[in-house]
Amino acid sequence: MIEGLYKCFDHWHKQGTVWLYSDTHFNEDEDLHVPFPNRPSAEEQIKLINSKVGRKDTLILLGDVGDIECARKLRGYKILIKGNHDLGLSNYEDVFDEVYGGPLMIGEKIILSHEPLDIGWAFNIHGHTHCI
Repeated sequence: MIEGLYKCFDHWHKQGTVWLYSDTHFNEDEDLHVPFPNRPSAEEQIKLINSKVGRKDTLILLGDVGDIECARKLRGYKILIKGNHDLGLSNYEDVFDEVYGGPLMIGEKIILSHEPLDIGWAFNIHGHTHCI
């Protein structure tokens, strides 16, 4: 992040690191284990995420959270960009510090989204495709 470029996002990195993660699908979509047999369980993902993300860090989840109770266990200042499996925004407002219903432009040419965007003028960081 370029400090001062978008003042409304400056607080994301004031004290810690900004982390991005996507498609946790906590405790849902058992069919994900078919194409991805080594996919970590919800508890394993929480442990892995919390081993990196500190209380003063920012964690941006790029959608498809799954079990909201699992998301409560995650550390840091939590931001959600809603995915296609996520319910209405109000379901997440008491767990996440910020909730967005669609793509979020965080820099002059940087867009965060759940699904990939077909744009040639900006860099799109996204989830959804479950690619490694």
